[in-house]
Amino acid sequence: MDDATLLGICVPKNILQPLFNASNSSTLEESFTRLIETARGTDGRSDLASNNILTIVIQLCQSLSCPFSHHLVLLSLKLIRNLCAGEIINQNTFIEQDGVGVVANVLSSIAIASDSNSSSNYGIVRMGLQLLGNVSLAGEEQRLFGQMCSDQGLAILTEIIKTVSAARFEKDWLKLLLSRIYLEES
Repeated sequence: MDDATLLGICVPKNILQPLFNASNSSTLEESFTRLIETARGTDGRSDLASNNILTIVIQLCQSLSCPFSHHLVLLSLKLIRNLCAGEIINQNTFIEQDGVGVVANVLSSIAIASDSNSSSNYGIVRMGLQLLGNVSLAGEEQRLFGQMCSDQGLAILTEIIKTVSAARFEKDWLKLLLSRIYLEES
């Protein structure tokens, strides 16, 4: 029995096995730890892009249900964030695989499933915001702007702004993200 089953979530082997193979590990948590570290470097992101890891992690996010898997959701978003940092192949894959929609669903399920003032929720929202920031900085060929202006995108931004306000985040990354998405693209 693997750690995904022990956590009470059902993740198909076709999602788990590529993560285990790419990380040379046998548990989901260890796989995330190794892949997050690998994705911190340019060569690691490129190698993981060639193995289509981002698509697999997006599929994993879709199969996770909160509140049972808060930690895995956070690790998934952290890995996606790292994969999309300056890696155009992963940024394009994120857009093509409806990454914005997946992030919107994750944030919605967190808002519905648990206390919206939970510190773990703030961590997930912060990670989702950083992820969207990495993708939004990709340049003009990205369609993130259009997705962020859709109903789904506006729902994400509404949740982000509510969470940032409640947590009293005073970082410039929120201003940077919002200005990049709404001011510089218009």
